[in-house]
Amino acid sequence: MTTADLAPVSALTAAEKAAAAAARSLLPLVAETVRHQFPDAAFLVLTREYDEDELELDSVRTANGKIVWSFRWDHTGYERFPKPVPAELAALWGADDPQDPAPVQDLVQRIDRFARIGFLAPSAMRMGEANADRTPLGIPLVEEPKRCAVCQTPIAEHAGRICPRP
Repeated sequence: MTTADLAPVSALTAAEKAAAAAARSLLPLVAETVRHQFPDAAFLVLTREYDEDELELDSVRTANGKIVWSFRWDHTGYERFPKPVPAELAALWGADDPQDPAPVQDLVQRIDRFARIGFLAPSAMRMGEANADRTPLGIPLVEEPKRCAVCQTPIAEHAGRICPRP
């Protein structure tokens, strides 16, 4: 037997890492698409069914948890987002229509297969959600500010100075 035609396990590891990086690279597209619809939004909220591994769209929320859009599903699909996205953003979606939440959900599910979507920030959860059977998941729509390791305030608030708190 020769090993010349066999692939090492590291080949699959490298491919998985590349797939996860590619998946994560599409999160800003999802975020920008949703933010275009709801400029004050901070999170796209998702749920994962108990017996399935698929994600479902739940709502769009502000940083403090106010719901600005709830996804409604009927026999024809999701209710469309209120306005179309700019042409240059829509072009990144290819043949899919990003004003229709279904392609957004499909892309989020594909991303989640390679780079699991994390839990929703506690600040955006409604009362009781953190302890519910299905803790909501969330995709941040805005970048979180870098925080000081000592006092946890945003670094920008230190204005370039060392943290005043010991």
